[in-house]
Amino acid sequence: MGVAPGAKNGSDPLSLVKQPYTSPTPKGGFLRISVRAELVLEHFDSRGELQNRVTR
Repeated sequence: MGVAPGAKNGSDPLSLVKQPYTSPTPKGGFLRISVRAELVLEHFDSRGELQNRVTR
């Protein structure tokens, strides 16, 4: 998604930035953050399925 490092038409034509998290197709989703007695971060994909959850 977007312009990859090293692309001539991008902002990093020499590929100096290392970007390990790219995907060939755009993906949606959202992040839900809850702060109460604990901090809860939840990442959902575009179908609303929970992908990752962290509690601190």
